[in-house]
Amino acid sequence: MIPDITRRAAELLSTPDAIDTRGPIDGVLPVRGPVRKAAPVTTSGITPVGTNGDPLCIALVGSSGAGVSAVADKLAAHRPDIAWLDTSDSTSLAVMPCLLASDGVIVVMSATQGLASHICDLWESVAHLPTTIVVTHLDEPRADLDECAAIVRRVMGFDALIPYLPIHDDTNQLAGFLDVLGDVIHVQELDGAHDLPTDDEHRALTEGYRDDVIDLLVAESADDVVVASLLAGDGVETSRLQSWLQAGIRAARIHVMLGCALDTARGDIGLDVIASSVSHATPAWSDHEAPVLMTLAGDPTTPLDQTGTSVAFVLGNDERGTIVRVLAGTLEAGQDMMAITDGDARPYVVTMVEGGTAFAGDLAHIAPELAAGVTLSDPAYPVTVVSGGPHLG
Repeated sequence: MIPDITRRAAELLSTPDAIDTRGPIDGVLPVRGPVRKAAPVTTSGITPVGTNGDPLCIALVGSSGAGVSAVADKLAAHRPDIAWLDTSDSTSLAVMPCLLASDGVIVVMSATQGLASHICDLWESVAHLPTTIVVTHLDEPRADLDECAAIVRRVMGFDALIPYLPIHDDTNQLAGFLDVLGDVIHVQELDGAHDLPTDDEHRALTEGYRDDVIDLLVAESADDVVVASLLAGDGVETSRLQSWLQAGIRAARIHVMLGCALDTARGDIGLDVIASSVSHATPAWSDHEAPVLMTLAGDPTTPLDQTGTSVAFVLGNDERGTIVRVLAGTLEAGQDMMAITDGDARPYVVTMVEGGTAFAGDLAHIAPELAAGVTLSDPAYPVTVVSGGPHLG
């Protein structure tokens, strides 16, 4: 059970020396190096899945005629290689292609309405991906993050870790979130987001819960030296704890639950935390297991990065075209390729639906339509994808 830390919040929030913190949270893993891409082709993709029309879903994927969303804007500052894959149609059939092409998933649930029924149907397809549960409407009187965690445990079968605890002001209105590992409170004010240090009373109220989180992360690290040090009463650096948390999320061994409230008197509360957390916990393409290749004769071939040719894999289709992941080389309009499946190979000329050249690791929309599981390969060196990471089956 998460602790009640609302006491003395008003006193804390009125502290004059608040620190402006519109950048990444301190101590998190650094953003990876520059990514070559032609917009809107993108290296990593995040799929938000939730109740159709939920305010957060609209904030994440935008709506018809809307510009870049607030969350996507915040995320771009941390990870320009991440894109939101649109799941505005929440039926399982419509969402599935986006899930196949995603590097991570945000499951959106309402603190007052619970989980949408289609999320349960999709969970088996999502479980292998880095997943963040985002709880909306935390400003409602009946909102209870602990109860939301219990619903997720009962319906989806896992315990969600809550690294940021909600705090309230003297009128019992949601004001921000306390970073359990960082001993910092992220507060939303009218002039933007600020960081405030916790005090002794907040630390005392969260100590038991923080110890539980640390125990989980130390176990995640599998570091015998750290375990022995912790048993001896020594502490663990915050940066190491945050690194283990992000590694656990990227490997889908840890699923976190984050809260937010939109359009409050203070503005949108929690979006900065969500954008920063998701951006640092989404794997880059280089983190994925390389796929296994075979020649058309069924013989094993050289590693993908040594072929020196272009290879792409079809992940599925949506209303914009066929979604492919470029595995090696490049993919561009007019390029001659071979479409290979079940030993059958036929010529295929690439039409880029959006953007220009797609590089290794990028997602791209192409035409004409191809079925999921087809390998696109250079005619001079035809190969087919046998297996790989979670995206390739």
